Amino acid sequence: MKIGKIDIKRLSYISLISILVQSLTLLLPLLTRFIIDNVISKGEMYRLGMLISVFSLIIFYALFSFIRTKLIIIVEKRYIFTLKDKIVGKIFTLPMKFFDSRSSGEIVTRINNLDSLEKIISSGISSLLIDLSTIIIAFIAMAMISLYFTLIITCFAIFLFIVLYFLLKKLEEKNSNFISSKELTQGYLMEIFSNLLFLKVSAKGDVSYTKWKEMFSNELKFDVERENYLNIFQTFISIYRLVPNLLILILGGLEVQQHTMSLGSLMSFLSLVSLLLSPITLIVQNCFQFQFCFTILDRVFDIIYTPEEKNQFSIPKLPPFEMMTFRNLNFAYGSGCKVIYDLALTIKKGERIAIVGRTGCGKTTLIKLLLRLYDVEKNTILYNGNDINLFDLNSYRKSFGVVLQNDVMFNDTVISNIDLTHSHSMEDVISAASLAELDIEINNMPMGYYTSIGDNGNNLSGGQRQRLAIARAILQNPEIMIFDEGTGQLDTITEKKIMDNLKHKGITQIFITHRLSNAQEYDNIVVMDNGKIIDSGKHDELCGKEGMYKRLFETSYN
Repeated sequence: MKIGKIDIKRLSYISLISILVQSLTLLLPLLTRFIIDNVISKGEMYRLGMLISVFSLIIFYALFSFIRTKLIIIVEKRYIFTLKDKIVGKIFTLPMKFFDSRSSGEIVTRINNLDSLEKIISSGISSLLIDLSTIIIAFIAMAMISLYFTLIITCFAIFLFIVLYFLLKKLEEKNSNFISSKELTQGYLMEIFSNLLFLKVSAKGDVSYTKWKEMFSNELKFDVERENYLNIFQTFISIYRLVPNLLILILGGLEVQQHTMSLGSLMSFLSLVSLLLSPITLIVQNCFQFQFCFTILDRVFDIIYTPEEKNQFSIPKLPPFEMMTFRNLNFAYGSGCKVIYDLALTIKKGERIAIVGRTGCGKTTLIKLLLRLYDVEKNTILYNGNDINLFDLNSYRKSFGVVLQNDVMFNDTVISNIDLTHSHSMEDVISAASLAELDIEINNMPMGYYTSIGDNGNNLSGGQRQRLAIARAILQNPEIMIFDEGTGQLDTITEKKIMDNLKHKGITQIFITHRLSNAQEYDNIVVMDNGKIIDSGKHDELCGKEGMYKRLFETSYN
C-alpha cells in the first residue's frame, strides 16, 4: 500500500521554478562584483542600463518566488489529504485485535501528527535538489575566485555535518519518547471527555485532572529535552554562520591590502559564502525535520502495514437467514487463556434468544465472534450451514443490527443519528422510529426529527438514546438484531413492545442481558459460565431446576 501519492508534475514545476529563483539569486554576487569594480570605481553609479537590470532582477525574483510558494501549498495540502484519506480508510479494514492494544487517542494523535509532514514537502523534498545544486554552483564560483578560501569553507562544512550526525542519533530517542508520551496524554484526554458526565456526578474529576497533569508534565519534560538538543544545534549554527564570514573578511582584507585580491572579488566571495551557508543550513534543519517525521511515519506504518481483516469470500451475496450454528467453538484473545470452550448452539430464524450469565463469562465475546470481529476456526460458526468466512464480510455484517448499552451518538439532529448514511426516505425513518417506540416522543420535541440531540445525545434521556440506537439498527433492515445490554434503560413495558414489533417483522433477536424482567418472552435462554454453555431452555423449565439461572433470576427479580 502506497502511503501517499506526491504530485510529481507540480513538484517538477516547483523544482524548475526554484532553479530559476536560485539562478537569479546567484546573479546578485556577480552583479555586485561588476558594480563595485566597473561602475562605482568609474563614477557611473546611475547608469540607466544598470538600474534596469537590478530592478528587473528583483521583479522576476519576486514573481517566481510567489508562483513557487503557491505550487508548494497545493502539493502540501493534496499530499496530506491523500495520506490521511488512505490511513483513515485503512483503519476501517483493520481487525479488532489491532485496537485491543492501542487506544483511540493514540491512533488519532498519530493521524494528526501527519500535519508535520507538510513542511517537509516544501522545505525538504521540493528544495533538497535545488539546495544541493546551489551548493555545487556556489562552490564552483568560489573556487574560481579563491581556491584557498574555498578549502577553508569546505572544512567548516565537513565539521558541521559530523556534529549533525551525532546529534541526530541522540535526537531519534528524544523524538520517540516525546511522541509516545503525547499519544498517551491525548488518549487519556479523550477518555476524560468521553466519561465527563460520570466524572462530574461521582466527584472524581480532580483524580482524573491530577493524572492528566502528571502525564502532560511528562510529555513536556520529553519535549523540553528534545528542544534543548535543537537549541544546542541552533546556537552552533548561529556561530557557524558568523565565523567563516568573519575569517574570510579578515584574511581577504589582508589580501586586498597586499593587492593579491580585488575588493570586488572579496565582496563577491563573501556573498557566495552567505549563499552557500544558507542552503547548507536549510539542509541541516531539514535533517532534524526528517528525523522527527521518520519517527511519526514509523508509528503510521504500524497502521498501514497491519494486515486487513480476512475477507477471502466465495459467496458474495448473503442468502436470507434461516439458521446460525455454533459447533465446538473455542477462542482465546491472543496467546492468553481460552475464554470460549467447546461451545455448541443453534439459533433459528425468528427466534428470540437470551444469553445470560455472570460478568466475564464470555457473552460479549461470543457476539464479537458471531460478527467476525475476530477470526475463528473453520466451520465452527455456520450461517445456513456454510462457514461464515465464506461470505463477503460487509455483506455478512449488514445482515445484523447491533445495539450496545452506550451506543455512539453524534452532535446532530435526531434524523441524522437514525439515518447515518442519509440514504433512506423519511417514511423509512419514521417507520424505524415507530418500531423502536420513539416516534411519538420525537414529534413532541421542539423541531421534531430535526431537533439537535447535543453532544453524545446529552439532550435525550437514557431510554431515548437506547431507542434511537434501536431505530438506527432497524433502519438497516437486518435479518438478526443483537442487543448487548441494549435495552437496560427501558422500562419493561416498552421493552416488550419493541420485542413484539421486531417479532412481527420476522427479525431474529439475540439479547445479551443481566435483566430478566421479560424472561418469559424468550424462546430459548442460554446460560453461560466461564466460557461454556452450562444450561439452556425456556424460563419455566430453567426455574424448575436448582441452577445458576434460577439464582440469577431471583437476584434480578428481588
